[in-house]
Amino acid sequence: MVCREATPSTGVYRPRNPRASPLYQCVQRHYGELATAGAIHRDVESQVLARFVDCGDLHKGFARIYCDGCGHDYLLAFSCKTRYFCPSCHQKRMLAYGEWVEDEVLNPVPHRQYVFTLPKLLRPHFHLRRRLSQFCRIVSRLLADAYREVAPWGRPGFILFVQTFGDLVNFHPHIHVLVTDGVFSVGGTFLVLPPVPGALLEQQLRKDMLGYLVEDEAISMEMAENLRT
Repeated sequence: MVCREATPSTGVYRPRNPRASPLYQCVQRHYGELATAGAIHRDVESQVLARFVDCGDLHKGFARIYCDGCGHDYLLAFSCKTRYFCPSCHQKRMLAYGEWVEDEVLNPVPHRQYVFTLPKLLRPHFHLRRRLSQFCRIVSRLLADAYREVAPWGRPGFILFVQTFGDLVNFHPHIHVLVTDGVFSVGGTFLVLPPVPGALLEQQLRKDMLGYLVEDEAISMEMAENLRT
């Protein structure tokens, strides 16, 4: 390890105090109540909350950071490393993943983001992992077909990100898609195309999703017809 003196440019390492955050205090105060009331529906929710309470707590484990040069050392508490819930750990994962995607995955071509959401009435049906997976497959097929209509010889590149919560930490499954603004040929040539109209994607998504839920017996045909109107 290289030890550097504190300067205005580097600053001084100051460990965060997770117990001081309102989110931590809220979870610590009400986690037991939520579990007792049956408000925690999935194992992953229970695991994330339990690990979040231990995040940054030296009593739950730590690493000793030591400098051979100056002899300075300090203790660094283990983090929960959970996604989406812990602000510190999630932000760190997002930055690291975003940097990796930009450096190792994306081609230097224009990209566009699409967000596919579901109405509140249908969201409870997507607690099951297999239905979330089907949601992803429908969106993938939808985008591939839309680009194929314009350029049947090429294919777009895209990455799907599934998010299961909204701004109020409520269950709100939706998909973010980062897609190229065009298609690649077999030889690797990229052709820029106009963006796919949102209305066309919305119409086809509604048709495919309702058809899947009826086939999977999650909703009735009557309910699907009512939603179409």
